[in-house]
Amino acid sequence: MKEEDIFKEIINEEKVDNSELLFKQYKLFVEMADHISERREKTNKLYITLMTALFGMVAVFAKLTYPCIICLVPFLILIRYFSVNWANHIETYKTLNSAKFKVINHLENFLPVKGYTQEWKFCKLRGYNKLTEKDKANPHIIKKISEICAVLVVIIQIIIIVF
Repeated sequence: MKEEDIFKEIINEEKVDNSELLFKQYKLFVEMADHISERREKTNKLYITLMTALFGMVAVFAKLTYPCIICLVPFLILIRYFSVNWANHIETYKTLNSAKFKVINHLENFLPVKGYTQEWKFCKLRGYNKLTEKDKANPHIIKKISEICAVLVVIIQIIIIVF
């Protein structure tokens, strides 16, 4: 199905002259989009807390288990796993919000003011970078750090065993 076909199905032509109902539905979509953004922010905070705790555990175990630091690898694998999940969550929230705003922008065609549509035009004019793009960098950076740490742990463990 194409976007044009979906847009044709959004508006029920028989009820389009009921502007009060249309505005209520518009407000509902705006509120839902806002809730999705709030959930994304809470999810990011959860993952940041989780990653901080896991890296803290890696540091503690590195001290406790030396010279057997290979024991750190499971924690680093766990960090990598959660980083991938975090990135997937961000992408899911982005997809949900993008779909919501396509509907919101389409509904604005039937309202006197196109607030969100115009707001995005102003943002693009000023070179606004979407928050999602910045959010997506965090799990990838942490994933790379955990991979580098895992490789270093293995190398250090080999050095400890050999020498």
